[in-house]
Amino acid sequence: MKPTSLPAFLSARRLIAEYIAPTPLAPAHLTRLGRSDGLFTKNENLTPIRSFKVRGALCRLSALSQEERAAGVVTASTGNHGMAVAFAARKFGTSAVIVVPERASALKTEGIRRLGAEVRTIGTVMSDAEIAAKAISEREGQVLIVDGDDLAIMIGAGTVSLEILEALPEAQVLLVPVGSGNLIAGMGSCAKLINPQIEVIGIQSTASPCVYESLKAARPTFVPSATFAGGLAADHPHDLAFSVLGEVVDDIVLVAEDEIRRAMALALTEIGQVVEGAGAAPLAALAPLANRLKGKVSVAVLSGGNVEIDELHAGLLAARGTIRAEPALPALGDAEAAMSPTTKN
Repeated sequence: MKPTSLPAFLSARRLIAEYIAPTPLAPAHLTRLGRSDGLFTKNENLTPIRSFKVRGALCRLSALSQEERAAGVVTASTGNHGMAVAFAARKFGTSAVIVVPERASALKTEGIRRLGAEVRTIGTVMSDAEIAAKAISEREGQVLIVDGDDLAIMIGAGTVSLEILEALPEAQVLLVPVGSGNLIAGMGSCAKLINPQIEVIGIQSTASPCVYESLKAARPTFVPSATFAGGLAADHPHDLAFSVLGEVVDDIVLVAEDEIRRAMALALTEIGQVVEGAGAAPLAALAPLANRLKGKVSVAVLSGGNVEIDELHAGLLAARGTIRAEPALPALGDAEAAMSPTTKN
């Protein structure tokens, strides 16, 4: 079953509004990334868990029966989806087990725990965690939640488009980060129902191109992921998401890891937004898409803002020549020494 009804997105938006406010849609002047006008950002990094994922989790867990709530839920995640499920589980009075791979962000894993969910670290990559979550569901009886293969989660994600097009009906292009493809499947479905002419462009890392390669092959394809950006770290699209992508996505653009890091830094210095790698990916695509986007009203979705200090520092180092030539940013150790109480005035 695919999300083909606009009323389904409207209903999801009403439910989500009971728990979180609409996120800001703001004009963005990013001259160092090639855009000075016509660009807006949708700041999903400003939700209560700093990720769009909360939308789908609220929709999915709101539909649990009393028996299912008593049993609890289990899901696999690299971080943000797990935080979203933990947040929604608390709201709806159920328990949650989140299975994360070893490479999951420590910041996000701790966030999951703070929200009251149990974290189990199993396997090295996302596919390992997904297999483990399924086994736990079968063995222990929790309801299995599969991000990317769940219609309610996809419809919840699609409400990002609904908010954009209600606030900015003249929008012509949506720039959407892509991991396994659930966000862009939901957003593309909703956006095309409202405006069939709108362009929906996905942005993936060159180090994690599973959706790009799957669309080229016309079938879900496993591609190992090596990206630093947890929100982009998927090695295959799920069946439901993939069944939708070919109908609602106009293009997928690949961007290099260093460009994503640089975009993280420029998001902070130029528009005052802290974004993680996935959230910065649409900004990293502005330069290669400059001619295509010229004269068009475009919206870059800043999908999340759960970023490790070391990752943000790496982005600042990657961009320091762009932000300013001198003085160079000090290494963290040098900065700490400079702020030491023993430093002379």
